Amino acid sequence: MDSLDSGGSSSSETQSSSYRVLVMGATSVGKTAIISQFLYDQFLPCYKPTVEEMYRGEFDIGGEKKLLLNIEDTSGTFAWDFPAMVEVSLSACDAVLLVFALDQPESLEVVGTLRDLVMKSRGPDMPLVVAANKSDLEGGGDRQEMEALVTCDWEHSYVECSAKENSNIGAVWRELLLVARGAGQLSCAGSPASMRRRKSLPAVPVFNRAAGVRVGREERRGSMAALLHRDNCKLS
Repeated sequence: MDSLDSGGSSSSETQSSSYRVLVMGATSVGKTAIISQFLYDQFLPCYKPTVEEMYRGEFDIGGEKKLLLNIEDTSGTFAWDFPAMVEVSLSACDAVLLVFALDQPESLEVVGTLRDLVMKSRGPDMPLVVAANKSDLEGGGDRQEMEALVTCDWEHSYVECSAKENSNIGAVWRELLLVARGAGQLSCAGSPASMRRRKSLPAVPVFNRAAGVRVGREERRGSMAALLHRDNCKLS
């Protein structure tokens, strides 16, 4: 990814493609934190339960092409509290990001259940990435076994990351775009390596509104390349 820019206007001749990602996982594994770091370069240490929120990132992908990345953030009990809504969300999305916490082995079991729902609804060709969050923490299960389960048994992409330390966050979203392209879901030409963020909406993240935190252009990082290049991405 080339660079980040929260401003910029689009040309009427710009070719646009909209792309939707559904994010699911157990409670308190860091789903919203991963989104927050990617779009706003922020990490909130205080946990706040999510109901359901939609975020959007607007990107330039080389030349006169634009990608709108719509991210649906869900609660840890979304699949069980709103089964009908889950089916609607799955039918509308282009890729799924399942998140678990490395220090909570039981959260990987939840991911397994959610994966079964995805496979039942959309089939084995649905672009799907599993993010193992909280790589900065000790404890939990055998990480090699966890990765082997996802990559060998389930045959999905796997990325270890830390939303708190902003480690490998860019790699998570880059991998999502790559698997979507491989499945033919990403129709906009260009490469994830040449993405430039135009803006992120809402201007004030939902998870910060209560605290009155405002996100301005000067508060966002200016280089996605710096974010990705410093990540030690572990993909299988």
